[in-house]
Amino acid sequence: MRILPEGEPAPSLLPFNNLTISDTDTVTEAEFSQRVLIRSILTRPDAGAGLAGQTVKVGGWVKKGREQGKGSFAFLELNDGSCPANLQLIIYADVAPLGQFTPTGTCLHVEGVLQMPPEDKQGKQSIELKVTKVLDVGAVDPAKYPLPKTRLTLEFLRDYVHLRPRTNTISAIARIRNALAYATHTFFQKHGFLYVHTPIITTSDCDWIKSKGCVSAGADLAKACSLPDYSNFYIYMMLYIML
Repeated sequence: MRILPEGEPAPSLLPFNNLTISDTDTVTEAEFSQRVLIRSILTRPDAGAGLAGQTVKVGGWVKKGREQGKGSFAFLELNDGSCPANLQLIIYADVAPLGQFTPTGTCLHVEGVLQMPPEDKQGKQSIELKVTKVLDVGAVDPAKYPLPKTRLTLEFLRDYVHLRPRTNTISAIARIRNALAYATHTFFQKHGFLYVHTPIITTSDCDWIKSKGCVSAGADLAKACSLPDYSNFYIYMMLYIML
């Protein structure tokens, strides 16, 4: 094990680490998006407090939502997948109807002003976004959305592959895999190796493969797609999928 000299920072395995953490007084939009990543707000040394007063656009999915003040305003916890933490949003009823925003799973793209929360709430949140404009909303039916706020088992999540990356567990695993893959590729690239994509579909019948599938076109599919009939060809190739 190499011991770092005193004062030398530990290397990061995250490729985007230096792109999002900043101690400046401004925050910029993501390079390929007209919004600010929540990570660039909450992972600052001051947890975003230095950005108070700035107008930003953020987007993501509602993890938790609740109406308060007899329906005059609502608190939303928004996550865009850029970091595990959620950004708290406060939206008033005069901006938009609150009922469509509070259900878990609602997709939002909003514009607002970053502000410091009340002093008695600053222990939980260092910064929050006061929504001034709703740019887009993808509403969900709370009765049908399959991922409630309660803890879910991995067995349950297997039936919802398209939604499970929004959960804390699967998103954390994705970030770990990303860091490991990036570190592995970086190491071999620096040492002159090439990354070669091996064929997924191959003519080799590898006995050592634990499971394999045969590639074929069903008769009905062949007719529907007007595929040629290869049954009389003198060369017949069996293809396998590497699983």
